[in-house]
Amino acid sequence: MMRSVAAAIAAALLLASCTTPNRVGTGSGGESGSGRPSTTANRPATPNLDPYPSTYRPYAGVPTALVGGIVFDGEGNRIENGTVLIRDGRIEAVGAGLAVPEGYQRIDATGRYV
Repeated sequence: MMRSVAAAIAAALLLASCTTPNRVGTGSGGESGSGRPSTTANRPATPNLDPYPSTYRPYAGVPTALVGGIVFDGEGNRIENGTVLIRDGRIEAVGAGLAVPEGYQRIDATGRYV
């Protein structure tokens, strides 16, 4: 009796392991409800080319001039007593002895690195 119960359990486990697993979004065995194979399972997924879009928005602040600092221009040059003009969150100009346009907030950067 014990052998027949053990054999029945083993047979049930073997049958259960032979079934086709469900595929995501297609129902059991990759078929739609009509009994025909699903066409979406054969289509390649379209990749999202921009999964993390930027949320950056330029700062619409006051036009600013950093005057009199030691400026490194990003190309390896060091400008003593330099001026950096910033408008709409972007650097407009960098140089020595630049005139500060009307309407710019002037910040004294003497002795500081910019």
